[in-house]
Amino acid sequence: MESFEVTSLHTNVSNECALEAHHTSVNMHGLTVSQVMELLKECLQCNIFRWAGEYYKQISGLAMSQRLAPVLAVAFMSKVEGPVLERMPSIYCRYIDDCFVICPTQLGMDTCLDLLNRQPKHIKFTRERPTENWLAFLNVQVHLSDGICRTRWYRKPTNRNIIVHCTSAHPTSMKKAVVQNPYCSRGLF
Repeated sequence: MESFEVTSLHTNVSNECALEAHHTSVNMHGLTVSQVMELLKECLQCNIFRWAGEYYKQISGLAMSQRLAPVLAVAFMSKVEGPVLERMPSIYCRYIDDCFVICPTQLGMDTCLDLLNRQPKHIKFTRERPTENWLAFLNVQVHLSDGICRTRWYRKPTNRNIIVHCTSAHPTSMKKAVVQNPYCSRGLF
């Protein structure tokens, strides 16, 4: 039992890789691929942000301020995790860039991490192993013993109870989610 996480996913997913992953996904649904790809390219060109009163253009990676970034990152991660899912680990759960994996052997676990790290050069997965048989994943800790998973609520030691301020530039839906999430996410496992 281990968890893997991408180091700085959004800023390390190139626009080209995100578009390719989305191309694969969109090809299975609705609009023509060329129509959607053209729309996405136009949206990805708009990666200007303001910080400390100055305007900047992000020159690589998905702009975290774009509403498309999470969708493209998820599509990209779906492509990245494909080789791991083909190996059929006992359990594989992912939330954006955090992966929870259980494999029958340590060799299987090492192979999964190796497959994930064979992706585009800027994508790097780190691993976290259980401490005292407990592994933190998102807001839960998981204990695996004799094939039985137990869970308990988890808060990172670095948690400072700081949330998004109501006057921030974040979308209203995100601000509402900050309030609702602790209550809704308890049913994760």
